[in-house]
Amino acid sequence: MSTLGEVAATLRSILTDVTGFAVPITITDPSGTDYEISGLQADIGMILDPDTGVMVQGRKSTIAVSMQALLDLGLPIPEAAPDEDLKPWLVKWTPSVGPEQTMAVTGAMPDKLGCVVLELSRYAEAE
Repeated sequence: MSTLGEVAATLRSILTDVTGFAVPITITDPSGTDYEISGLQADIGMILDPDTGVMVQGRKSTIAVSMQALLDLGLPIPEAAPDEDLKPWLVKWTPSVGPEQTMAVTGAMPDKLGCVVLELSRYAEAE
């Protein structure tokens, strides 16, 4: 196996090993079907203002999952809903501290090693 192949295999192991850093994640497609997967989550509450260099309150949430794990489930790469009236892809997980989170996918950034970083935003069910 090439060095690149070894790195890709190691990355997949990290993204799917819930005994390590990965967490169980439920991905819900726009039709409402749930799929169980695992990955790494990040939820940052402070960001750096690029104009002033000052830390400001702002939320940036992402989930990193294995592209192969998505393929194994028969899923395409989740993407943002093209219209606000359409049901989005949802991602649900429980962080190590705090309550369960449910967020909508607003973007996807796949890479050449088989990782997909899903950008997320707050989601509230319609009343």
